[in-house]
Amino acid sequence: MAQAFPQSLNISNLKRKSVAVRNYRINVSADNGSSFGPGGTIKFNLPQLPRSYIDPQCMALRIKVTGGATATPATHLDKSAHSLISRVTQTCGGSVLSDVSEYNVLTAMLQDLQTQQLQAQSDGLLTIGMGGDVTARLQGTEINTTAKYFVIPLWCGINSAERLVSLDTSSPISYTFYLESAINCLRSAGTAAQGSAITNYTVQEAEIIGYVSEISQESQVLLQQSLGSLGYNVFYEDWTHISQTAASGSSKAVFNLALRYSALSQLLFCMRNSANLNNGNQFSISARSYGTLTNYSLMIGGQKMPSTGVRVGANNFGEVVSELGLSFGLFNDIVNPHSLNSIDISDGSTTNLFAVANGTIAAAGNGTHAYSDAVSGSFAAGLDLDGFKSGELNGIYSGMNTQSASMSVHCDFTSLPANMTFSFFGKFQCILSLDEVTGAYVSSV
Repeated sequence: MAQAFPQSLNISNLKRKSVAVRNYRINVSADNGSSFGPGGTIKFNLPQLPRSYIDPQCMALRIKVTGGATATPATHLDKSAHSLISRVTQTCGGSVLSDVSEYNVLTAMLQDLQTQQLQAQSDGLLTIGMGGDVTARLQGTEINTTAKYFVIPLWCGINSAERLVSLDTSSPISYTFYLESAINCLRSAGTAAQGSAITNYTVQEAEIIGYVSEISQESQVLLQQSLGSLGYNVFYEDWTHISQTAASGSSKAVFNLALRYSALSQLLFCMRNSANLNNGNQFSISARSYGTLTNYSLMIGGQKMPSTGVRVGANNFGEVVSELGLSFGLFNDIVNPHSLNSIDISDGSTTNLFAVANGTIAAAGNGTHAYSDAVSGSFAAGLDLDGFKSGELNGIYSGMNTQSASMSVHCDFTSLPANMTFSFFGKFQCILSLDEVTGAYVSSV
């Protein structure tokens, strides 16, 4: 076998200087107003700039949020400032580039799976109002008449692209953020009357922050020549959502999912108690339950995945957490960066939040936060559907083609609690292409 030097001794492989570029930050104000409330929408159009490219992974939504009068106990964000947003769409010239519904539910789940609790209570608190109560894993920061500013990273749709996105288009790239109802995204640990009194919040000074690189005319010509006949194409990942229910007391349930994509790479799902919705004393968005689930599997075109199913139980969550770790490249990571359990910083105690069966706070009105950790769960489940689990390392994607295949999730339960709503999220690969005729972006899935 031929011998080779390690990269640390590849002295001749010198870095090359980039082309001349002017980089600057943009602050794009909302197009449709200056003050927004629950159920409203905030719309933005990115600027159209010649020879200019925006870094999609360095974009954020900056907002100022105020709530109602200060209460005792206080009113908090359900999870973080992401909880304020129920849906995000991205469009260009009439083409839909991304449309993620139940955005706040998905984000809360991903935050638990990918953010350590101490991180949430440090920079997470400062940027997105996460982890505002050291004795309650779920609670965000307090919302009252004192204005709070949040800088919310944009991560879904084209913001997952690893290449710069051209702003030299005939139609602007447009973002629309749909705001959640106050009673769902805010929560009071006070009386039932205090919970039902949560009816409003105000969002102002909304703007998208981004970083733009402008190259010279000569560099633009060279770039166009390098693209050849394929033109401008950028890969990104996106999410889709389907909600379903099952009968109380069920021991089995089958959920048919119309997820038809050329490369479906991941399936996540969670269960929430629908009685928590429109209840200001509950964690309407982020409280998830395992619902006495004992096994789940995915059927695609008659093929069962995995063949034994994933086994689950009150003291048997290892397989579920391992499958989730596989989906995020953490399967063999002995220190997974997640906050699925609650760690009370005041006394160091830990609560197994995966073992919460129904996720409803029974003691609403006692004016404390302590019970929130006991019954508001963090359960999430999923399957990695990539053919090669290390595909990203090899510069490939290998999700399953489900365009012409039937697809269903099969679940077994001891006895499914009442009012369970199932939220299924599928992650799929997309190609963002700049149409040479119209000058606008289109998306292929």
